[in-house]
Amino acid sequence: MLQLPLDAFTDEYLPEVVIDREEEKQIIKEYLQDVLKGRKKVLYIHGVPGIGKTTVTKHIVSQFEDSYNAEVIYVNSECSTPNEALKRIHDLICGEVERKLPSSILVNKILNKGIKEKDFTLVIVLDNFDKMEHVDNLLWNINAIAPKFPRLGLILISTSELKLRNIIGNRLYDRLNPESYEFRPYNAERLYEIINARTSEAYDRKIAEDEALLELCSFVADNGGNVRYLFSLFLDALDLAQHRELKKITLEAVQEIIQKEKRSKIKNSLKELSQNELEVLKVIAKLTVEGKVIHTGLVKEAMKSMPLRTLEYCLKNLQEKRFIELKRIKKGNGYSQSINLIIEPNLVLK
Repeated sequence: MLQLPLDAFTDEYLPEVVIDREEEKQIIKEYLQDVLKGRKKVLYIHGVPGIGKTTVTKHIVSQFEDSYNAEVIYVNSECSTPNEALKRIHDLICGEVERKLPSSILVNKILNKGIKEKDFTLVIVLDNFDKMEHVDNLLWNINAIAPKFPRLGLILISTSELKLRNIIGNRLYDRLNPESYEFRPYNAERLYEIINARTSEAYDRKIAEDEALLELCSFVADNGGNVRYLFSLFLDALDLAQHRELKKITLEAVQEIIQKEKRSKIKNSLKELSQNELEVLKVIAKLTVEGKVIHTGLVKEAMKSMPLRTLEYCLKNLQEKRFIELKRIKKGNGYSQSINLIIEPNLVLK
């Protein structure tokens, strides 16, 4: 019987081997070497959630910490305030645990302390930095102490689609003068390598059919390439296999999980439709169940109160949102559009 892992698929777990991301690893390594030489101060890493930004950064920074006797402060900005983060910097640099003090006093104490020693190296990692309220205050304070510490590095990690300049403003951006690098989502092949490596670390035997993992990775790659999403679906499949007392996660179990996920996504997408779009989609679903050959004219006949232009606009939007497929067809002496519903009718009619 399959057993659930303890922590191998959590965000906190740091894998023994980081799959792929060789270019990203090299970017971070080169940045850290420049920190040692006093050349660069800030690296901005960004990209959609769940594509290895934090894992890769932690992996490389940990190696750097061990190899160069550097100090590293990692802050999950979602769970910290500017003052709390600055206090951690103060306690490390000043070598004392201070009670809660205003940020201005902490900065002055750090500046008065000056450089601890000639080769003192400190790297501050602010993960999800844009989720910290008033993070600009912290960045201004770090900028203020930076001249006293030539080997101080700052790595900012974000899932924001906005450019860093738009997040922190022109003035602070120009002061920090960051180097930026964007992580790209994983493809199915890389996701397959990652899930294989992680299951090998968590178990001492193969617990899933190759076809099952390939199917799962392909689905996740088509939906953003998010590793967290991959792990979540994998654990759902593992739970299903355990419930059915299977020896391995089978292709059938994964396909069942994927179908359930697709239905869930469709239901969520339905909630985002306008009232007109939903009404049109319900008519199409009803005609589909009745076995009708659906075209624009037939839908218009069923929705007599809706102007043709509004109907055509709704159909275009529904196609863009992947609910229906439209195809231009010849009808009589003119043309119309055939309409094919590409989701389950019952999801719309419930």
